[in-house]
Amino acid sequence: MSDYKIEIEIYEGKGGHLQKDGDTIIVPDVVKEGICAWMYGGDGEQSYEVGHRFSYPKDADQLYFRSFCFWGMRVATKRLL
Repeated sequence: MSDYKIEIEIYEGKGGHLQKDGDTIIVPDVVKEGICAWMYGGDGEQSYEVGHRFSYPKDADQLYFRSFCFWGMRVATKRLL
């Protein structure tokens, strides 16, 4: 995969605004709020929003799939010269 650049972009979904009590993330009722738990948790400091882009493999640590909202992701690959 070293010959490719892979970009992943969030193009739809609702992440809300991450809230914390000290170092503890306050987890809302994601079903009631209609938000994606993965987008809400973001990087632990800020929620991910529509338009956020990741570059693989550089941002691989941010792409954990525990509670991933697949429907809102767009993937583009480009062969590097």
